[in-house]
Amino acid sequence: MEDAKVSRIRAPRKDLPRTLWRTPQKRLFLAPAIEATLRQRQQLQPLAAKSVPMLRPKAENEANREELFKDTLTKEKSYDAESWGQEAWLNILTGENRVEIPFNEISAASHGEEYIQWYEDQRAQKRAAAPPSWVQRRGSLAPMSFWRAALTDFALSSLQPTPGELLQLKGRAVLLRHLEANATPQGLKALAECIMLRLGEEQRALPILKKGFGDQMSLLDFAGFCAVLDLDLDLLLGSSAPQILAHLLPGQVTMDCSVLLQPPTVQPAEPTGDFVRCQGKWWLLGRYLGLLALQGVEGSEKSWQDLKLRIEAQLRHLQRCLKPFFFGLITSRPEEQQGSKLLSLSDWTSFFRDLEDVDARWSTKVTGAVLNQAFEKASEEGGLSFESFKNALKHCVEALPGSWEALATVARSAK
Repeated sequence: MEDAKVSRIRAPRKDLPRTLWRTPQKRLFLAPAIEATLRQRQQLQPLAAKSVPMLRPKAENEANREELFKDTLTKEKSYDAESWGQEAWLNILTGENRVEIPFNEISAASHGEEYIQWYEDQRAQKRAAAPPSWVQRRGSLAPMSFWRAALTDFALSSLQPTPGELLQLKGRAVLLRHLEANATPQGLKALAECIMLRLGEEQRALPILKKGFGDQMSLLDFAGFCAVLDLDLDLLLGSSAPQILAHLLPGQVTMDCSVLLQPPTVQPAEPTGDFVRCQGKWWLLGRYLGLLALQGVEGSEKSWQDLKLRIEAQLRHLQRCLKPFFFGLITSRPEEQQGSKLLSLSDWTSFFRDLEDVDARWSTKVTGAVLNQAFEKASEEGGLSFESFKNALKHCVEALPGSWEALATVARSAK
């Protein structure tokens, strides 16, 4: 009894008796040691193994190792090949997973602790070496695994979600599960699938788009549209999102609404870096301004109240993304003006100067008079802090009340 080995998860306390287990006949037996279990598995090894099993003690030298290798191959075959693979652990013995247990390096006094530690180390090394399931394989994504991984990442991004974040998570889960079920790859096809899932089939979605935006849609229209439906363009289009967006909206040119539901197959051209940066800036601002406009629209329906909660969660995220643009205006000023942390009127108007390069429709709406009025309402001590900068954007939205009806139409029609 003193020399018996006990199988347990952790070493026993010295002040407690050894662990015993009781059979239904109330006869006491010592629990088998981990080493004994492993050696018993070794004896169950099939003799018709596809490759040399490594579940054995280490040979003392290479000569003994070769002798053991030859002895294993020359043994009489007594295993029925038809029953191969019926046991889940046999892939270890077949050589599909080769492992060598260090029997001679683990002391008997460890009570199995060193075996457990060795196993955990081996499993950690295998997991670290294995590539993630969602990585690209031969130039194409594995869509089902990718969308599932994206949903998991999004769920873990907020361990204690607010009511708005929870609604956002549920809505995005519906989209990602739909893409996973249809094995849809990243790209314009994934974007079209999500739009039709939100608005209905193409026969219903296209009239809704044309009712709100007409036949053509500009950059800020498209940005607000995606924000209302909570469509993450970077996730749906992948790393080629800026390139595809620049292909759909090349400069001041608007795009046909039907393109969103029937994606073109033409390979997009590579846009310039300056144009991508400018378009990315107004893609972010377009989503923020569109959600601000919807936040002020009244609605008593339960779905509209849920939309308000989700908009608040999205706005908090977009506000964090706006900070680099705000402080970028300060650092880009002449050195003699960089001491002030407030934006002047000239800084404020220069922020909107490049809008005409990517959206001619909205640049005619956001006039100098609208910008001056918004600056006067929000300025503090003759300038704009980050908080007052957000208030100035809100005043711009309020100065264009009839320009956001299209987003309200889409919001009320979405499922």
